[in-house]
Amino acid sequence: MNTYGYVSGNPLFSSDPFGLTEADVFFARYAISRMYPELTNNVDVYPSPLLQYTPWDGYALGESITIESKYAEKCLNEQEKEDLKNVLLHEYLHVYLNRQIGAINYLYQDTISSGQLHDWVREKSAKIRGYWNRTVPIGTPKPVLTDFPKR
Repeated sequence: MNTYGYVSGNPLFSSDPFGLTEADVFFARYAISRMYPELTNNVDVYPSPLLQYTPWDGYALGESITIESKYAEKCLNEQEKEDLKNVLLHEYLHVYLNRQIGAINYLYQDTISSGQLHDWVREKSAKIRGYWNRTVPIGTPKPVLTDFPKR
């Protein structure tokens, strides 16, 4: 039994008396996995304090996603929860493309196509968020993932 699980095993640098920070990340992942389980299967998510020094809130590398530690350090308000879900969805889509075409092909194809794959990630993420938030007409089908640009 991990008696410091409420602070991810680090009681010296973190506090979370109600255990809600881990729950925020869990529920964001759960929301995505309910709609697209193929995105979240076997993908680990880690917080990193180093991302606060970059322009990104997260990045994907291989089968893992790193998110800015602000998402795991405190209980999130509703806007922060939505931001976390958006960051995770965006990075899960990167992992998905990596799985579909391979890391080297992904980097090569995205480079020679002037970011076409990353544009697809941004556009697909926006479509999925619109579907979640019901800003698309009723009856609109769930966005598919298989329409990414191919060489």
